Amino acid sequence: MLDLKVRNILGLREAFIVFEPGAVAIVGPNGAGKSSILDSLVLALFGSTTPVRNVNNQSIIRTGTSEGYVICTFVKDGNKYRVTRKFRAPKGQQEALLERHVDGRWQPFASTVREVNEGIVKVLSPFIGNPTDTTLSRLREAFISTVFVPQGMVTKFVDVSPGDRWQILVASLGLEGESTLQERVRRVIEDASREVENIKGHLSKISDFLEKMPPLEEINRNLVSLNNQLRGLQDELTLNEKAIETAKRLQDLQARASRYKAEIEQAKDNFERLYENLRLYDAKQALKRLVAASVNYGGLRKKIRLVENGINAIDKRVNPKLNEIELLRNNYKNLLNEIKKLNNIAKYRDLAYKYIDLHRNITKCEQDIKLLNKEIHKNKQAYDQITSRRQGLVCQKLRRNLVEIIDEHKRASHSMAVALERIRSKLIDWITELAPNGVVDFSRFRGNRAIEVAKGLLSSDLGQALSEWANAQNKALFLLKEGRRLRDEISHMCGGMTYPEASLDDIEAALDDVDKQMKVLEIKGQKLVGVLEKNLSDLQTMTATLLKLEPELGDLDPQYVVKACEKREDLLKEMEILRSKGDGLNVEINRLNEKRHTMEVELAELQWRRDVVLKELKEATSQFKAVCAKYQLSHEDKWQLVHSGDVRPCKQEEVEREKNRIEWLQGLLANIEEELSELEPRIRDGLPDLDKLLSLREEINRKIEARKDEITKLKYDLQQRRSLEGEMRSIKQQFERLNQAYDIALKLQKYSDGRNFVRFLSDTILSGLLDAVNEALSFRGLSLVSENGRLYAIVNGFKRDVTTLSGGERAMVALLMLRHLANKVGFKEVLFIDEGLAMLDDENLEMMMNLFDNLGKEAFVGVITHDPDFAALFPKRIEVNGGKLKIIGN
Repeated sequence: MLDLKVRNILGLREAFIVFEPGAVAIVGPNGAGKSSILDSLVLALFGSTTPVRNVNNQSIIRTGTSEGYVICTFVKDGNKYRVTRKFRAPKGQQEALLERHVDGRWQPFASTVREVNEGIVKVLSPFIGNPTDTTLSRLREAFISTVFVPQGMVTKFVDVSPGDRWQILVASLGLEGESTLQERVRRVIEDASREVENIKGHLSKISDFLEKMPPLEEINRNLVSLNNQLRGLQDELTLNEKAIETAKRLQDLQARASRYKAEIEQAKDNFERLYENLRLYDAKQALKRLVAASVNYGGLRKKIRLVENGINAIDKRVNPKLNEIELLRNNYKNLLNEIKKLNNIAKYRDLAYKYIDLHRNITKCEQDIKLLNKEIHKNKQAYDQITSRRQGLVCQKLRRNLVEIIDEHKRASHSMAVALERIRSKLIDWITELAPNGVVDFSRFRGNRAIEVAKGLLSSDLGQALSEWANAQNKALFLLKEGRRLRDEISHMCGGMTYPEASLDDIEAALDDVDKQMKVLEIKGQKLVGVLEKNLSDLQTMTATLLKLEPELGDLDPQYVVKACEKREDLLKEMEILRSKGDGLNVEINRLNEKRHTMEVELAELQWRRDVVLKELKEATSQFKAVCAKYQLSHEDKWQLVHSGDVRPCKQEEVEREKNRIEWLQGLLANIEEELSELEPRIRDGLPDLDKLLSLREEINRKIEARKDEITKLKYDLQQRRSLEGEMRSIKQQFERLNQAYDIALKLQKYSDGRNFVRFLSDTILSGLLDAVNEALSFRGLSLVSENGRLYAIVNGFKRDVTTLSGGERAMVALLMLRHLANKVGFKEVLFIDEGLAMLDDENLEMMMNLFDNLGKEAFVGVITHDPDFAALFPKRIEVNGGKLKIIGN
């Protein structure tokens, strides 16, 4: 078991437990959900809880939830599995899924409840046979019997009678009933008998087949003979291959000698053609260099004349431009003198512009003030009209309110009259009751009678009528005061004005509209007044600034100053035009001078190149003469060079390479002729034709294949004979073992036919368990034996009944026997013990804790308890409270 995950199952709200080896205390108050951990584990594996809590699917889901699930992960035979069971309200329908972990991911193994149950049986069951519901039930019982010790049952396996102990073994090991076991023994004997007869028949068939096959010595002699023949044919084939190789070598040498002779003749022709081409090509290249140098020299002389003419043309264009620049300089000086005269007036330019702008702004501000005063007056008139209209609407509203108050006052007066009439009627009734005859008889109101009269008075409606009358009176007085207030307000505000009748809703709507218009006019008036005040302030500020500027200007007219500044600007622009024109002329002159300088540099470079080309021309002439002398070219050759087209390129290396190739081919031919002269005398006598040698090789290969086929057949016969003989030996050994098992089965049938079969089987199982338990108890000097189904303890050489041991010793023995049973059925990873240990004395408790530590080295040992002091003895605790788990410790 690897881990368990639970949600909303039984008493658990949410839990996750990893079944790591070690002793763990599961602690919590009663009803907290401690036992639900084991129930959830059994539920996950087998689909139902333990017998301790036998509940149906509807009760499995935690109260107040609609769904719950359990997920358990476990490993079996190296494979990892995960089983999931979900339960849904209201009927607790179950869904199940079994998965197997393959290649790093979970893959479905079974997907329905039935398939999952069958899959659990296939994976976990140690029993033999096909999986059935009965097998699942037996597997569940075996699991619960070996991994769970119920409350108060720690020593049960030791304390019970032999018959009860046999029932525990049946449940733990999944054993069947006595009659079923006896029937199985009979079937085993029948199967063994049939198998003995089958083996005898098989042995007879093998013997008959071996008698028909040749003897082993004859097969070996034939194999030796065929192998000798095969080696002789292979030696003959080797000699034939050598002869074929020699004949092929001779043909190859003769063919190569003929080919090399032809290649030598062809190479000589190529050499002569390349040499002729080389002398013409070298001469043509020398002539091309001479012609190119001559053409280059003539071209350079033409370029030099063109550059010299360009320099003279630039000089003619530069002189008029220099004269024009001088004239522009004189005009610039005259403009500069006039500007100096205007500078004394231009220094007042900013004051003059400021004075003119202020004068213009003052005039505009005065105009704006007049317009604002008109707007303010118009806005005030509109506001007065709206105010008058609002006063009329308010008067209409007050009159409507007065009419409503008068109507309401009438209703209140009517209510007073009604209430007063009820009071009068009640008082008359009460007085009549007090004095039916007009005379009050006080003797009638003594004792209980007086109390009854008082109760009757209290239960009458007189108090309620008085309260209604008082409320109506207060309301009428309030309405009377409110009516007087409204009449005074109408008289003060409206006077004798009359207004058309309108509904109260229309009046309210009209008042809202008037209030909005008044609000707009108020905001507009405030804005107009603010703008007017700002303009008046700006006008005052500008007037004061204007008065300050007049002394600074002196006697100068601001308009005259502005005109002088404008004239100065025009002169400056004219000066800028002259400067730009002069700069343009200077740029043009500089460009021409730079061009002249460039042409002078180009002229110097051309003159230098002319000298270099002249030198190359002389060298080309000398080289052409040397080539003509080297190849002894005639006038016809020179004429052909001048008037013919291009000659195919050819290098000296090509000629040398072709010459070397001729020498190399001649050397190869000499080697081949030497090898032929050595080979021909040796093969002149006795070498067959190549076709005959090839035919002979094919015939030898056919003989070799035939011998190999015969050898293969003999080897197969040899292998088959040895295989049959080995099979016969194996079957004989199997027959001997089966006979022994058959004898044992017959003895077992004798045992199973009697009443002592259960005791025999129980003693046999107990004997195996006690051997393992005694090995674990050897350190304590204690051992156990079984006699007639009863358990005895041997302590210090004395035998006594096992029930005489202490509670701790009996618990230790019982737990060890259960763990060895769990090992047999494959459930050794977990052990749960429910209560029953906290009451042991200190010595036995320490002994049990040591046992838990030893068992915890290989399994998860969970001890369920509600005692926190006992739980504190464990290094690790799982606290359960409210259906949730809290893990404490390592």
